[in-house]
Amino acid sequence: MAKEKNTQFLILVGSVAISGAIIFLTIKGEQKYRDYFQRREIQRLMDTEKTLVKYEKDASGKKIDQVMRNISSMDASILSPSQMRRRFILMGDININYYLDSAKQKDRQYYFDLAVKFYDRAIDYSETREQKNEILRKIAGFYMKNHNWEKAVNLFMEADSSIMSPEERWNLKLNEAECYKHLKKYHDTLALLSQVADECDNDEIWGIALREKADLLLKASQDPAILKIITQNPEATLEKFSQKLQDEAFNNYSEIVKELPALNTQASMSNLGLLEIYVLRKDKSAAYDLANKIQSSSAPLNDKAISLILLAKLEENLENYNAAIDILETCMKRYPKSQLRVKISMTLYDLYKKTEQWEKAFSIAESLFMYKPEEESVIRLVEDFSMDKNKLLYVISSSPQKDSFVSKTKLMITNLRDSYPDLWKKIQNDAYFIFAELLYLSDKYDAAEKELVTCLNTPKNSLQLIEKIYYLDMMCAVNGKRSPVIQIIRAKRYLAKYPDGKFYKEALLTLLDAYYKMDMYPEAITVSKKIYVDEMNTVKRARENSFNQNLWLKTVAIIGLCYEKLGYYDKANKIIKAYSDRLLKTPFAPEVFIEWAKVAQEKGQIQEAIRRIEVVLPYAKDIDEKARLYVAQYLLKLSLGETKDFNKTKRLLGIIEKSGKISPETKKDIERELYEGLLEYTYKNSLTADFNSLLEKTMDKFKDETWPIYWVLRSLSPLFGKTGLETLSEKHKEILKTASGFVTKDKETYDFINDQIKLINSLVNIENTMKKLKTERGLGNERTN
Repeated sequence: MAKEKNTQFLILVGSVAISGAIIFLTIKGEQKYRDYFQRREIQRLMDTEKTLVKYEKDASGKKIDQVMRNISSMDASILSPSQMRRRFILMGDININYYLDSAKQKDRQYYFDLAVKFYDRAIDYSETREQKNEILRKIAGFYMKNHNWEKAVNLFMEADSSIMSPEERWNLKLNEAECYKHLKKYHDTLALLSQVADECDNDEIWGIALREKADLLLKASQDPAILKIITQNPEATLEKFSQKLQDEAFNNYSEIVKELPALNTQASMSNLGLLEIYVLRKDKSAAYDLANKIQSSSAPLNDKAISLILLAKLEENLENYNAAIDILETCMKRYPKSQLRVKISMTLYDLYKKTEQWEKAFSIAESLFMYKPEEESVIRLVEDFSMDKNKLLYVISSSPQKDSFVSKTKLMITNLRDSYPDLWKKIQNDAYFIFAELLYLSDKYDAAEKELVTCLNTPKNSLQLIEKIYYLDMMCAVNGKRSPVIQIIRAKRYLAKYPDGKFYKEALLTLLDAYYKMDMYPEAITVSKKIYVDEMNTVKRARENSFNQNLWLKTVAIIGLCYEKLGYYDKANKIIKAYSDRLLKTPFAPEVFIEWAKVAQEKGQIQEAIRRIEVVLPYAKDIDEKARLYVAQYLLKLSLGETKDFNKTKRLLGIIEKSGKISPETKKDIERELYEGLLEYTYKNSLTADFNSLLEKTMDKFKDETWPIYWVLRSLSPLFGKTGLETLSEKHKEILKTASGFVTKDKETYDFINDQIKLINSLVNIENTMKKLKTERGLGNERTN
């Protein structure tokens, strides 16, 4: 029994020992596995951390797209909450970079919205309130950059926390104030800035808060809308509060300058604020003293440039425009690479316009178009390249250097189209119209009309631009000497769309002139009555405007012509007597009096026609106008048939042909008038030698035109019945040879003369045959016997 018990005991002990060994080995194995797994987990976390650090580093370089792909495909199951937070922040940062990338401008909003979504996911993985607030402030900052001020200020307020440091809270308040300012909640802005300035013990933040407060007060002292919001008084006026606000701003600026070092940014900006107040007060002495102090200091170049701009503004306010221009020209020379280059240029541009220095104004515009053009300035300048009154293109179009200006303007617009496509899209409608204007100014009316069709076919034209298109199309018809019917159609199209438009008076005048040219005198008088009523309804100041005066006087002139054409001579004479003195002082006086002279000539009143020309001659200033008047006068005298007038007219032709002062277009027109007048005189008075000499000169001088054909044919008609057939045939052949330069251009005339030659030659052959028969066969001798 005892032996059995010992055996059982040994078995039990052995079992326990084996079990213990097994348990020990199992526990030890599990511990090793647990240690292995823990080491592996730590290594994985370390590898993930290294990967995130690498991605964060690469995201700031050229590998941003690859980082975005890699981080998006990371296994979320292996990331800790902290790593998930960092991952989403990084994805948000990458999309913000895309948002800021100029190459991705079309999808900016998409990337911004995507970034916000990733930041929101990062907030979900934030473990503390401060981590959440940090991301909220980050998002709010981007909303500020995106100009979503309402959203930004709400996020800043949400991110406010009691555990923030004072500096963080003050900066947050400054951001809130900035948002409120853009939301035009100026009272809230002022309250926040005052709070920060009162509480802050950080010089830099204090300086920012107090300087921005002073800036707002200064702005409010000049803007009634801001003033009413700040004072929360709808009845507040600048007269009552302006000085008070300026004084408070002045004190704030002065305190900053006193407390902060001279090289401090806020101190430098405050000096500019003080200078602006001196300018507003027109305190010239104090302004120049402070400006000179800024110029001689170590202030940033930008601040020095601003000080000169403010001095120029002071001189402009004092109406010392030349002094203002000198200051700005100095500023341009001293600081050619200033960030304020465009502002300086635009201010100088406005002053050049104000002092009518148009060529210099054009040079400024050219530089702004050709060198780093900016949207705001280009859009504003494009408005000046218009045919409107007192606009740049309107003024330089009458300059002797017109062709040069036109060429440069075309180059400026083309440069924008080819080099700055994004900016071009914003101005292309106006730019196409400018192209049409340039063609119009170059007297290429057909090409201008085609360009205007392109303008009309361009989408999104404004009503104002369409009005200008209709107007220019009408003026192309007028100056391109289209038929009166076309002029009437285009004038009526403009008036139908814009009955009270900017150019409706020009349209009415076009109608009036076209009706007169078409001998539609009653219709012309009806239009003149419309102009008369409009003038009577125009306020006195507008009526005294030179354009309105000239419009009215030109209307009166055409009314007089219409009455004369309709046979109402008493009415016509009354108008001529009543308005001739005033008409003589207008720029279109030569045109009107020449037309009046033509009417008198049509009625056989040659001496009266000559008198009307002689009346206006002393008032003609332009050399072309004088030349036209002299030609009209000499031709009228020539029509009286005196030999002395024939010789005088020939001498006048010689003088005009040698003149280098008359424009080529006018010279060509009046030379033709003189040649035709002289040809008419010699033809009627049977001065054959003079006629043939003039005709030969005419055919040589105007060989590229067809009008001399008329005189060629007239030269042949008297020969029939007076000249032998063979001589007549030779004369026709000679004409075809000498006048081939222009006769061949008119097929009908060429064929006619050829047919004449064939017919004459046939008659010559018949005559020769008859002579031969008479000689050989004795035909025709019976009668003599």
